[in-house]
Amino acid sequence: MQTKHILHLLLIAPLCVAAQQLPDRSLFQETAYLWNPAITGAFPYWELTASYRQQWVGFEDAPHTAAVAVQYPLKNSNTAIGGYFMHDRINPLKVNHFTFNYAYKLKLGDRKQQQLSLGLSATMQHFLWDAVNVVVNDPDDPLLPGGDFNMFGPNASLGIYYTSDARYDSDKNAFYIGGAVQQVLPLDVVFRNNDSPANLRRATHANALIGGRIVNGSIIIEPSAWIHYAAPGIINGYLHLRAESRDAIWGGLSYSTNQTLGIQAGVVVKKGFTGDSHLRIGVAGSFNIGTFGQFRGPGYEFLAAYRFPVD
Repeated sequence: MQTKHILHLLLIAPLCVAAQQLPDRSLFQETAYLWNPAITGAFPYWELTASYRQQWVGFEDAPHTAAVAVQYPLKNSNTAIGGYFMHDRINPLKVNHFTFNYAYKLKLGDRKQQQLSLGLSATMQHFLWDAVNVVVNDPDDPLLPGGDFNMFGPNASLGIYYTSDARYDSDKNAFYIGGAVQQVLPLDVVFRNNDSPANLRRATHANALIGGRIVNGSIIIEPSAWIHYAAPGIINGYLHLRAESRDAIWGGLSYSTNQTLGIQAGVVVKKGFTGDSHLRIGVAGSFNIGTFGQFRGPGYEFLAAYRFPVD
């Protein structure tokens, strides 16, 4: 994609508060707590995750997103903590997210297997703008920020998550549902260089998740649906179907209403640093179809997650 086209997305759409400003959610369920802080440490294991995603392969300055994250349920406590660093790049704009997550968990039911979690995240966002190599139709456009620009700004997210069975490696079927509101602080990012009036208004985002786990021996089938909303009225829906042979391999399919198909596969590498820990390695691909598919290239994603059960 030409830089001038991306520039239109960065300036025109955000100025109208009508563009999704956060990265699309990953295809991997292991990263769900990056989009809903209430999912942080929802199950009794700590996990260190690294992921990398590129969209629209073949287009110049296409989006790249990389993240390193950790989640940890505090033993003998109804709380969990976590955090992540995420780097999102669509040249000439780069955004770094430094985020801390906190979740409070309520055990429900006679056997205390059900769980309701409330989550909060605090984020410091770092915006970097490099307009040196930007190609534009009108270099005298007053909305065009010139030169370099960087700014820090805080933000926050709120989330809620319920699961009917929060045990690790449970052999029972389960149901889960959750939702989150992101960028709840309506802060603006003002491009002050060269007296430009350009203003990247931070729009509120929200997402909702519903799904379940169907367990049949060592096989787990997990259908789920996810809806993402960006103010004032952009909505994308996602359908996922994942199957896993417990502690061995997994695969999955997904479809998005933005006309994207996704496929993922992964393997579980046992014998970690301790007997119960293991490494999960996954790859995913996305393919654009429909009317606009020819204008967007495919995408790919990698995941590595080290998991250690907590008694």
